[in-house]
Amino acid sequence: MKLSVVGIGPGAADHILPAAARVLGEADTVIGYKYYLQFVQHLLRPGCEVVGNAMMEEEERARLAVAACAPGRHVVVVSSGDAGIYAMAALVYEHVASLGERGAAIELQTTPGISAFLAAGGKLGAVLGHDFCCVSLSDL
Repeated sequence: MKLSVVGIGPGAADHILPAAARVLGEADTVIGYKYYLQFVQHLLRPGCEVVGNAMMEEEERARLAVAACAPGRHVVVVSSGDAGIYAMAALVYEHVASLGERGAAIELQTTPGISAFLAAGGKLGAVLGHDFCCVSLSDL
């Protein structure tokens, strides 16, 4: 059983990395915030189960993803931007780790995405160069 957390970038189709598109195309189940799922529908194979829920239900998405894991299945959790920056990767990894032995049987992977702060900086001509700091104020 495989569980992937995939960053889909800041929303534009050309900001979805090829590695993310490949992982999405291999998924049996895709779970994410229902608004974000519209940006990846075209990348999913026929028959892929799609589970969307509301904003602020990040912990529930992590629980749903782990519960959907089964032998021979590939579950993907989508996240906007980069999956590891103020996103779903940490929640999913923490939930899997809390399962002990059952969690050890799940093959985890994270596929990075383009973070919105990087895309915005490039678009605005305010690229992040030299030294910079990014601070997440999330409580998740």
